[in-house]
Amino acid sequence: MNTPLLRSSNEAERLAALRDLNILDTAPETQFDAICRTAQVLFGMPIALVSLLDEDRQWFKARCG
Repeated sequence: MNTPLLRSSNEAERLAALRDLNILDTAPETQFDAICRTAQVLFGMPIALVSLLDEDRQWFKARCG
């Protein structure tokens, strides 16, 4: 199922900031894994994700559960 993405008024700036971080397609990092685990426990959920969106895809920096 493909749902159209809602674009924010500052989409170009958001994408530029994401590119400047050079984080897409990088290896797992313990800091993001810790954020993921904290969210999972805090909200009592079976899974949690740290998800980043660029122009073409959704990419998971961390996942747990």
